Amino acid sequence: QGTFRVVGFSPDGDSVRFAPNDPDLVNHLPGGRRTLAPGKSVQLRLECIDALETHYGNGSTRFTQQPPVPAKAARARLLELLGFTGVKWDANEKDVVACDKDDRPGFILSNGFDSYGARPVSYAFAGPLPTGLADGADKFLDATFLKQSANYAMVLEGHAYPMYYEGAFHDLRAEMDAAMASAAAASLGVWATDAT
Repeated sequence: QGTFRVVGFSPDGDSVRFAPNDPDLVNHLPGGRRTLAPGKSVQLRLECIDALETHYGNGSTRFTQQPPVPAKAARARLLELLGFTGVKWDANEKDVVACDKDDRPGFILSNGFDSYGARPVSYAFAGPLPTGLADGADKFLDATFLKQSANYAMVLEGHAYPMYYEGAFHDLRAEMDAAMASAAAASLGVWATDAT
């Protein structure tokens, strides 16, 4: 449990910063190579999704981007799902300089860091913890709970592709595949132009 943060950072359609109420819960996730201090945030990598990048390094000093219209739409929708409004960007549209309210409440489900040990691979949820679920408690993620995540909404609305690693459970993959098929059939988001 904690807050999502954007001011001074560069969120995109599948990653955002998160400041946990109890940093030790993040520090003790498997595979981490950093120690998060109280009050600080960590960049998340959202599980099972891949959105078009608004910026990424290509070995040069100039940042580049993938198709900008759907990439920016994905970024805007993720921030909206997490409760951000009135987001203002710098001149390059890379860093957030202001928003109506930063530190939007939410929680994540994660069972470890990415292969670099830098970002918790997570499902992101806006708002308070559900009744009966304690901060830091084990929670089995089933298909019903998955559908409450920003991850699922991004695929269902066509703003992200499903992307699976070896540990993604079969029932969750099936739900994400069905969400993608629905978005593609309706030509939502990336599916308005992606013919693959």
